[in-house]
Amino acid sequence: MASLKVEMTEFIDKLALTDSDYSEILESAAPIAEDAVKKALSQSVRSGSSELVDSVKPYKPKRGRRSGGYSQLIGPTGTNKKNPDGSRRKNPVRNAEIAAYLNYGTAKMSARPWLDKAANNAKRECAEKMQEEFNRRTKG
Repeated sequence: MASLKVEMTEFIDKLALTDSDYSEILESAAPIAEDAVKKALSQSVRSGSSELVDSVKPYKPKRGRRSGGYSQLIGPTGTNKKNPDGSRRKNPVRNAEIAAYLNYGTAKMSARPWLDKAANNAKRECAEKMQEEFNRRTKG
């Protein structure tokens, strides 16, 4: 019995990760997800909307207040100041809003889904990268 208690204590100590460890594990997979989002989004936009694709960036990892879990968003940032034809917009539109219109469509535009495609394309590779980073930190 005593040996089991020692082994469990060593195991728990081995898994003790800090907030920065969790953030860095997520950040290790962010470039993979960012590339997948950019690729899927570029396939859904018109040729003149590269500003939207270029605005895709990973946000800072955050810990959920209620769940305690960590997450990191990757998506469009900033505003788009150009129309699809290249002319300047009178009122800039947030890139996240444009991305949502593309993904879900509007009353005048059919949906061009890119979000699920990006998530499905990056899921396996991101999980492998995060597992690799987790194993490195826990020496597992």
